[in-house]
Amino acid sequence: MRARTIVVGAGIAGLSTAWALARRGARDVVVVDAAERVGTQATAQNAAILRTPMLDAVGEELGREGAAFLRAPPVDFADRPLLDACGLLLVCQRGSAGERTWSQQLARHGDDVRELPDKQLAAIAPHVRREDARGFLLPGEGRIELAALVAAFERAARTLGVKFVLGVRVRAILPQGRGVQLADGRVIEGERVVLAAGAWAQELAARAGSRIELQPTRRHLLVTRASQDVDPRWPVVWRDDDPFYARPEAGGLMVSACDEEPVRPAQLHAERAQLERAMDMSKRHLELRGELQPARFWAGIRTHAADARFVIGPDPDVEGVVWCGALGGHGITCAEPAGRIAADWIQDGASSHPLAGELHPARFAAPQIVAVV
Repeated sequence: MRARTIVVGAGIAGLSTAWALARRGARDVVVVDAAERVGTQATAQNAAILRTPMLDAVGEELGREGAAFLRAPPVDFADRPLLDACGLLLVCQRGSAGERTWSQQLARHGDDVRELPDKQLAAIAPHVRREDARGFLLPGEGRIELAALVAAFERAARTLGVKFVLGVRVRAILPQGRGVQLADGRVIEGERVVLAAGAWAQELAARAGSRIELQPTRRHLLVTRASQDVDPRWPVVWRDDDPFYARPEAGGLMVSACDEEPVRPAQLHAERAQLERAMDMSKRHLELRGELQPARFWAGIRTHAADARFVIGPDPDVEGVVWCGALGGHGITCAEPAGRIAADWIQDGASSHPLAGELHPARFAAPQIVAVV
């Protein structure tokens, strides 16, 4: 089998890159993944929250681009809305370092954010403990319709001619990125390989000779049982001073204590202690008439670069290999710009995006000129 471009990974990064390539007219694009269906690994474990305010200005700008795409995707891209703009409520303790930080950060958002007086905070989010709390609401943000987004990327990519080889693991990248060898012995020959396999990408890259190092981390999420005490229109609540978030899900709440522990992908499993921690933090930050009861609990995986920025562009060591990874939990929000920048490098050998140089893998290797036009 031959393909011009082989995308390793059928999660959100691989799907968005394949779609961006095909949309630009690329042909003979093949996506390979060990899973039987697309978007069922790290992508499916994500909380799917649209939150554009970030401490890193580069990530924030990409988040804004991704949010614009989610609000107004191309015609015929999706058959239903991709965003439930239920609102994002950032809560912090008055007088805390978090309050000072977010007051400065949110100033960049202008009319997109407003501070809520106590009465409005109580009306919009009556389940939030408000003792000495300060709340900032971004009404245009909220919950991403993850299943709709994944399905739209897959359908649009297939319509444009992208092929999928699913249910088989990639064992190795061929020299100079001239294809991949699959675990069943088959070889797919090509001109370049795109590493979009998240936490599983580094092992493949290292065997091919790359120096890029990424750190997979584990984050636990909990969905509680459906309760009449939960209003499905409540906003997403996020605290950074005592990291925690909660949003309505399936009649209950999805909550997380925002833990982040290094983990090997093959050893990913949920820790009971983190379930108890999430429940304790829910009691600390929320007040409901009834007791929350766990319904579903799992560990997701997020992959980071050392500087916490995305890794998108040609590998500095391995010819023919292009990265789209280290999305660090922001992949659902930033899928479209990440895939678009990766497609630029693949199609043109350069990217005109103003942030492309900040994301280039060469920053982890010897200093060199990055071709950004």
